[in-house]
Amino acid sequence: MLVKPIETPAVCSRDALLQGFEGELLQQGYPPSTVHRKKRLFADLSDWLQAQELTAGDLSFQLADRFLRDRRSQASLDTRRT
Repeated sequence: MLVKPIETPAVCSRDALLQGFEGELLQQGYPPSTVHRKKRLFADLSDWLQAQELTAGDLSFQLADRFLRDRRSQASLDTRRT
């Protein structure tokens, strides 16, 4: 499957990016439940990058792995608290 890059201004808000991302996924035929999960992942990555004082341009495979490890750890902590 070809993935068309989302065309957005160089700088735009997270909400605008999420809205554009959602529209692209829906246009490609993803079901709403999948779109919701992918938006959550996108938002979590955005929040993580900001907390780490990084930008999307800083992303590498190493950083993506670190993000996913941190995200899994956080999810594990959250389930223990409930």
